[in-house]
Amino acid sequence: MKQDLRALHITKIQVSGDLILTDDLVTEIQKTSPADKDGDSVFFDSLNVKAGRGHYRGLLFISPPKAVRQTRPFWLIYDLGRQKKLRKHEPRITKAIEILSKLNNPIKFSISVAFEFGKRDRAKAIISLPINLSESPNLPFSKIQGIHLSCFEGKTRKHDVILDTGEDGSLWENLIFEHETKIHMELLDEIVEKAISISNKFVLLGKQK
Repeated sequence: MKQDLRALHITKIQVSGDLILTDDLVTEIQKTSPADKDGDSVFFDSLNVKAGRGHYRGLLFISPPKAVRQTRPFWLIYDLGRQKKLRKHEPRITKAIEILSKLNNPIKFSISVAFEFGKRDRAKAIISLPINLSESPNLPFSKIQGIHLSCFEGKTRKHDVILDTGEDGSLWENLIFEHETKIHMELLDEIVEKAISISNKFVLLGKQK
């Protein structure tokens, strides 16, 4: 992971998809991370934060096959939080990605990326929020704090953007989109770059004081 997630205001990344694995790849995965009591092979990571204190914890799950299609659910999550230093025996996410990069076919991933902008970031949403409705006393609410925006190309949904505001001037943005690609070592950077390109269309940042 080359990107500084904290400097990009990203607080969480979640990637999910369905894998069709050969027996050889299953053996290699489970040799590196033996299945736990739920049948999941779990991998770990920890990213230091360059801008400020803290770090990101990473978890990757490869679950048992689904009953119908025999596909294996894949979950990759990075979020900002507390985590003890990784122990030497814990299998690393980079090793799982290395093994899965042997898959020839691209995977359609469902992506969710959360951003958080503080007041000092002077973030401005494409739609001015919050929206006060004091002149509409008959409504059962007086303010719109957030909004859900969807972008379609024909009948195909390209992405969803959820914007929300706090009383302290903060702004939250959650992106939901799909991304089809082969699994490779730069997968997370590729996803972050796509998320940033979408985010920049909905949130503008001012200069810090």
